[in-house]
Amino acid sequence: MRKNNIFQNLLLLGVASIFMTMCTPPDQSSADEDLAEQARQDSIRTVRCPRVFSSAAEFYKNRDWAATVRAYDELTDLGCDRDDPQEVYLYYAIAYEYMGKYDSSATVLLKGLTFLPDNVDLRKRLAFSYEKQGMIDLQMDELDRLSFLAPEDIDIKDKLAKLYGDQERFDDQISVLKDLLEIQPNNEAAQSDLAQAYEKSGRDPLDVYKNRFDNNPDNISYGLDYADKLMIADRPNDAIDILKQVVDVDPSSKVAYRKLAQSYDSNDRLKDAAQTYERLFKLDPRDFRIAIKISDVYVEEQDFK
Repeated sequence: MRKNNIFQNLLLLGVASIFMTMCTPPDQSSADEDLAEQARQDSIRTVRCPRVFSSAAEFYKNRDWAATVRAYDELTDLGCDRDDPQEVYLYYAIAYEYMGKYDSSATVLLKGLTFLPDNVDLRKRLAFSYEKQGMIDLQMDELDRLSFLAPEDIDIKDKLAKLYGDQERFDDQISVLKDLLEIQPNNEAAQSDLAQAYEKSGRDPLDVYKNRFDNNPDNISYGLDYADKLMIADRPNDAIDILKQVVDVDPSSKVAYRKLAQSYDSNDRLKDAAQTYERLFKLDPRDFRIAIKISDVYVEEQDFK
């Protein structure tokens, strides 16, 4: 009986020990060590970061690119990049650019973009880095992102449109150029590029040429281009109207008068054609071919009657 009591007491003591062990708080030494290490690193950063930032700025100013890179290496190792990630990664990348290490520049910029994914300046440098490495697809991807991040930036859209054109991605080029012209309707270069993109894509460019001339009615070159396209489209009457506007703007344009006379001739308006050739002859009386053409048209008109 006594042995049973002893056994029961021992059993109760064992169970109690287990419960006491389970209720004992965990060892705090590991957490304390982590906090102590974090405090130590923060203390180092407080002292070192301003000094290394100052050194990096001085190296950059003196165009010592290798030293600049080493300084920014230390800044990122210390965690100082968290204080001003744009400055750190932008100038870090530029230093690599000056060293001709565009792949390293891209690596730095990609890390910076993990902190600031929508930073326009970093993405512009990254697009430039891809351009220097001949990574056209990646460059276009970055410029495409930038066109949404900075929708009013004309230069970004202009570069992207040219790249799309070079890669024969004409539908994408047309889309970007239309966006550009929404912002800057009188951008003559973009208007010309859009007209060419329409032609290369197999689309009818007449509306593009029309809008370009309508937006720049004093530009006789645009008027002549539009009239040429109208003639190709077998719309001589419309071409005549445009050419009449052109000669009103520039009465000394021999090219405009010649095209106008030819348009009249094509539309069997022979008397108007002859009179227009006569005006052209007054501008250039030494060109005997015009005199012959006047004679031919008058003869043709008599035959036509």
